[in-house]
Amino acid sequence: MATKEQEAQEQIKQENERQAAHSYRFLQRNPRYKNTDSNNGMLAAYLTEHRMEWTVENLEEALSELEGSLDMLKTAAEVESRKNKDVKEPVKESPYPWQFPLTPQYVASLTGQQFLKFMEGSEGAAFKKQIAELKLKRS
Repeated sequence: MATKEQEAQEQIKQENERQAAHSYRFLQRNPRYKNTDSNNGMLAAYLTEHRMEWTVENLEEALSELEGSLDMLKTAAEVESRKNKDVKEPVKESPYPWQFPLTPQYVASLTGQQFLKFMEGSEGAAFKKQIAELKLKRS
């Protein structure tokens, strides 16, 4: 029988795989989008701010709303050169032991023990930074 921690880890893994698959399809459907940390962060912030799930459709809505602020490919040659460079099959594993990117819903679902484990673990600095970026308020 799986422990709560093992179940939580499996849920995180499944959510990361789901998000990676949606990200991959989003990149395939939007060839002018530059897959950069800055652009990805702005899309993630938009989804978090609007409490939207990480789906192709929601990513495209965020893209539409933020397009003037995002760094996009401008010429057909740029689009063509990118096709095989930064659109890769989704990665199955998260770089962190928690769902990435963090969402308010995911943070709310953590037990106190899980939260402390992430805060004090080897990736604690990254977890704290991501929590701070969410700008959550205690209820």
